[in-house]
Amino acid sequence: MKAKALLSLILALCLAAPCAFGASESLVSGDYAYVLNGDGAAVITGYRGREADLRIPASLDGHPVTAIGTSAFAGYTGLTAVTIPDGVTSVGSLAFSGCTGLTAVAFPGSVTAIGNSAFAGCVSLTAITIPEGVTAISGYTFFDCVSLTEVTLPRGLTAIGDCAFAFCRSLTEIALPDSVTAVGSSAFLDCTGLTRVILPVTVTSVADDAFAGCDRLTVETVSAAAQDGSGVAAEIDESATFESGDYGYSLKADGTAVVSWYSGSAAQVDIPASLDGHPVTAIGRGAFANNDSATRITIPDGVVSIEETAFTCCSRLTSVTIPDSVTFIGENAFSSCSLTSVSIPDSVTSIGNNPFSSCRNLSTIRVSPDHAYLAVVDGVLYSKPDRRLVCCPCALSATRLTIPDGTAMIGGSAFYGCAGLTAVTIPDSVTSIGHAAFFDCAGLMTVSIPNGITVIEDSAFRECHSLTSVSIPYGVTSIGSDAFSGCFRLSGISLPDGVASIGEGAFLGCALTSLLIPDSVTFIGDAAFAECDGLTGVTIPDNVTSITGNPFAHCESLSTIRVSANHPYLAVVDGVLFSKPDRRLICCPCALGKAVFAIPEGTGIIGDRAFSACGSLTAVTIPDSVTSIGFCAFYMCGSLTAVTIPGSVTSIGGIAFGMCSSLTDVTIPDSVTSIGAYAFEDCSPSLVITVARDSIAAQYCADHGIAYVYGSSLDWLND
Repeated sequence: MKAKALLSLILALCLAAPCAFGASESLVSGDYAYVLNGDGAAVITGYRGREADLRIPASLDGHPVTAIGTSAFAGYTGLTAVTIPDGVTSVGSLAFSGCTGLTAVAFPGSVTAIGNSAFAGCVSLTAITIPEGVTAISGYTFFDCVSLTEVTLPRGLTAIGDCAFAFCRSLTEIALPDSVTAVGSSAFLDCTGLTRVILPVTVTSVADDAFAGCDRLTVETVSAAAQDGSGVAAEIDESATFESGDYGYSLKADGTAVVSWYSGSAAQVDIPASLDGHPVTAIGRGAFANNDSATRITIPDGVVSIEETAFTCCSRLTSVTIPDSVTFIGENAFSSCSLTSVSIPDSVTSIGNNPFSSCRNLSTIRVSPDHAYLAVVDGVLYSKPDRRLVCCPCALSATRLTIPDGTAMIGGSAFYGCAGLTAVTIPDSVTSIGHAAFFDCAGLMTVSIPNGITVIEDSAFRECHSLTSVSIPYGVTSIGSDAFSGCFRLSGISLPDGVASIGEGAFLGCALTSLLIPDSVTFIGDAAFAECDGLTGVTIPDNVTSITGNPFAHCESLSTIRVSANHPYLAVVDGVLFSKPDRRLICCPCALGKAVFAIPEGTGIIGDRAFSACGSLTAVTIPDSVTSIGFCAFYMCGSLTAVTIPGSVTSIGGIAFGMCSSLTDVTIPDSVTSIGAYAFEDCSPSLVITVARDSIAAQYCADHGIAYVYGSSLDWLND
């Protein structure tokens, strides 16, 4: 949800930019709207059709199509594939933004420019090949393309813009061509699946936060001598996939094979030692992922590496044989399998975060007592070099566990899915608790975090449904996103002075009845305390300088938010929380009880989830200073009957009025150029939207089967 929430704001900011094309008379040819540029060529500005697999024409009314204009196909959720014709040189800002069904894009070689946010929010897009003529990836171009797994960058590319691939969480590896010199701010922000990036030595500028949130990332730098003629690092120029029987594979530079996929359906799988004469030395990422037929797998001698997620979600896999040649086992390599036991050979010298996370039947991990790098203590697997607890088997018979003194780290996902664990004692020697370390430990009731911990990582105790209390020590400065999300019995929490950051969704759905935010806090993330239905009031200290989204969304009993009268960044007006710097309405408390609310003049943004679940709200007045209505802004306002959106508004976020079950009358002006997916989903069956002729709103209603009429001055058009 947080990616979607941020997307609404990003799109609103992008839409404030002037159109890249000069004013010209709008023309219509079939399902397309277009204007003519100075050369008489067509620039597509809109589309009214319903094609899922769309082939854009090379000309309209005899005019060659040379550009896809700003927002031309924005929000068209029915689009699944698009082919852009040869001759098009430019794809404008927001051109395909919010096309949530789009899975594939075919670019012609003629394209040289792709605008800001051109494919932002295309959540189904899986692969993209950028044409050779493109020299820069603009800001936010593939923002929030959460399914994007494969990106091919062109020779000649020199720059990757701010947030260009932010929140592309399925992206695992990317190689930059040797022409790239700059990587912008947050370019790969929160690409949590990204494990490897190849940077050529030509890169002279990388923003400090370019890879922020990429917790598993390894960055490798290669010289020009290590690159082939394509400009991409030769050592990972392995995009070509070959097929041999039931197997797909790629080749390393040394000619050995990496198994890429397996298409067979055998119960007993003996992976071959070679494929087409190439020795198999690695099982690649996701090679056997989601296989539902294999029950026993034998990995051949000669394999040295089992990569991340190689066998993840092999739901019937009960037995695996790992040969003595293996030296590396990656994170989640066997996660969510049905393994009951596993033996790890002495050859393994490196092991990622829990390769066996969420293996619900796993009770036994075996290593030799003389293993140089690994040890099993009380049934739990440890890594000796970094003194890291790697894996507590989910089906371990013990319900209470004492971690040995001297352990330095609890690795990522170390206890993931250990539902039978009720108590754990963590020694003071532990200084790091990894991402999702205790995720889904449904039986865990209490935990005491040692004094050496300074950061509680993302999802560390998420979905610990039995957790009733937790002691957070002084010294902790940051509580990560979703750290205690879903701990719905956690009724009390004491945040020590010194905590500066409370991440998005940190305490979402907890049973908190009171909350004291210490003066040290400067940042509170979106949904940090959302769905904490026991909260009735909250005080936000003066040091808070940044709030994203609505930290208190869906808090059903929340009636009061307090800030000081002189707070430099926040204000409460008529019980509603505002952010001063961006003139944003952050939160109308669910239990405020207002039936009618007039948003103050001067407000610029109605933020994400700002009025979400305000069930008593029947009417709201939006002033003409507002330019953006955020994601889920009025979601589940079940008593809201009518809304008039002023002419200042340019964007309406996804699900903005979703589940407003009494909403029957909405007016949308022609100033609105972007309407997000499901903006009016599950509203009253009697909903009628008043729109302007040839407007984005009219097209949106037509595309989504929503009844609409033209404004009073155009009544004759309704006949």
